This record gives sequence, C-alpha cells and structure tokens, in this order.
Amino acid sequence: MLVAAIIATAAVPAPVRASCSPGRGTTGFGGFAGTQKTPAVTPDGVRVDTLEYSPYVNEGSEVTAWVMLVRLAGTPNLYAQVGWYRSKDSGVYDRSVFIQYTLSDGEKYTQHFPPATVGTYTTYKVDWSASTNTFRFFQEANVLRSAFLLWDPDTYEIYGETHQYGDQMPGGTGSHMVFDNTVYSVQGNSDWWGLGSPAGTNQDNWYGADRIDSSRYEVWDRACAS
Repeated sequence: MLVAAIIATAAVPAPVRASCSPGRGTTGFGGFAGTQKTPAVTPDGVRVDTLEYSPYVNEGSEVTAWVMLVRLAGTPNLYAQVGWYRSKDSGVYDRSVFIQYTLSDGEKYTQHFPPATVGTYTTYKVDWSASTNTFRFFQEANVLRSAFLLWDPDTYEIYGETHQYGDQMPGGTGSHMVFDNTVYSVQGNSDWWGLGSPAGTNQDNWYGADRIDSSRYEVWDRACAS
C-alpha cells in the first residue's frame, strides 16, 4: 500500500563546495547515480528539490542533474527531463537550467534557461497529461515549456549524469549532492507519493548513491571530498 509523503514547504540552502577533478582521464562515457522505478500504474508526474551544484567538468563535456519521465518500453527510449546543466567549452564554464525531450522517432530537443544559484535548492518537475499528450517542464512554479509528444511514460528517473570518465559526479564523499522531497504521481490519482525506490549507479567503483528515506537521495563522486 502506498503511503503519501509529507512535502516540505521550504528548502534550506546547503554550503557551496568547490569542484574536484577525479583524475580519470578525458575519454569514455561517464554514467549515472540516482534512482528510477517503473510503477504498476502509469506515472504522470515527478518532482524533486535539487541541490544546485558546481562539479568539475572536462573540456568539451557536460555534467547534469535532472528529473524525468521516460518510456523504457520499446526502442528508442523516449524521455522528458528538466534540471541543471554545467559544461566546459574552450576553457569556459557555463551553467544553466535545461530541458530536453525526445520525439517519438528519438529526435532530441534541448533548451537552456538562466541558471539558479549554486548552493541553493530548486524544485524541478515534469508532468504529463494523458488526455492531451502534453508534457510540462517546471522550475519552481514556472512552466518553462509545454510539449505535445506522441508517447506515454512508464518510468520516472532522478539522476546525476556525467559524460566523460574525467567528469565529477556531483557531490563528494564529504559533501553529497542531494535530491530532496522526491515524489511522483500516477494516472488517475491526484496524490503525490514518496519514491521509495533503491539508489544505485552504473559505476559503483567511481560513484556513490544512497537512499536516506523514501523522499531523499544523495549521490557523490568517490574520488572527491567535495
């Protein structure tokens, strides 16, 4: 039986930490740390208070932290996500809020918005209407974009993501990256529920992930203290 989660009405800023090079080189795809679940009933919303972090990024790469609804059934996987983004190009770092989604043929659309303040929490949310096939992407109460997409989600995901071996997964052993007040909703029910899904990574020797309780998850890079 699902138990409704109690949602905090305010998030407390966390201390700002310096980025750290994990020293893993510059080639090869990095990976993910966080959580996901395919519930028995179609998910139609997922929301999280995300710590705005500033990780180390290799030249020509990017690191992100996001929440998304995704369709894992079939090929290609289709998704709609929103979160923060940090990249490095020609020695210049860039931070932003971003959305990204795929059309039914797998073609990607990405849009960037002004960044939130590092060290604070931002509420990111994606929801989906079955009656209109519309996904909405939120930063706090602001709808960043609505998209009409011809696919139905079956899974929610919340992850930190790196794109090269040498990128820092957000967080360090002494200063974790935090996804707090993580909740989801399902089709035909207006309630929001704590996720409760297990935490994990695709590179356990590089990254750490922990479920603190049903609505709080923390991730970090094992090679970095902060």
